[in-house]
This record gives sequence, C-alpha cells and structure tokens, in this order.
Amino acid sequence: MNGLESALLTMERLRRHEIEEELRELTLLRERMGRLEEQKAGLTRRLREETRITTIEAAPYVMNFVHSVREEIARIDAEIAKLQPRFRKLEDKVSAVFREMKTYETVRIRNLTRRLKEARRKEDQEADEMTILRWKRD
Repeated sequence: MNGLESALLTMERLRRHEIEEELRELTLLRERMGRLEEQKAGLTRRLREETRITTIEAAPYVMNFVHSVREEIARIDAEIAKLQPRFRKLEDKVSAVFREMKTYETVRIRNLTRRLKEARRKEDQEADEMTILRWKRD
C-alpha cells in the first residue's frame, strides 16, 4: 500500500467513525420522534372513540377530557417540532460525511486498481520478454 492509499484509507476510517457517532444520535432521535407520533396517534384515536356524550351529566367531564387530550397532542406536536431541526441537521451531516467517505473509498480503490493493472502489465511484459529470449535461444 502506498502513501496515497494509506492516507485515503485513514480518512475513510475517520469519516466512518464520525458517521457512526452521528448515526447513533440520529437513530435515537428517530426512535424518540416515532414514540411521540405513536402517542399522538393513540390520543387522536381516543378522541374519536371516547368522546361520545351519553348523558347530560357526563358532558362537562367529556369536555375536560377533550381539552386535556388536545393539550397533550399540542405538547407532543411542539416537542416533535423542536426535535425536527436537529434531526434534519444530523441527516444532512450524515449524508455529507457518507458522500465524503465514499469519495475517499472510490479514489483509493481506483488507485489500487490502477496499481494492480500496472503490476499485471509489467508481469505480462516480463513474461513476454522471457518467452522471446527462450524462443531466440532455441
């Protein structure tokens, strides 16, 4: 491995470590937002299913329930809205670091492939020269 390939491999590894840390945080944020969305869906379902007024006496209790559930849904929406900018920023950063990491990998592999082709070409050339020398001797 030559100096360029070593440097590219080092940069690739550094980016891989960087992306792993960001991916962990992104996964945690995604899970948190998913749990919040599930809570919101459950509350919305409860609003649809549990707000039928069967008696006039139950009306104030149902209205308090509806008010409480709507406040909780608003709180969940606010929390999701607060998490989304960080989530988008991490997504963009992970994407950029991944592209950079893949660029290093692509250049490293292209350089390695070129060196291997050159080595094979030299081996073939030496083999051809040896064949010609043997042929001339006989």
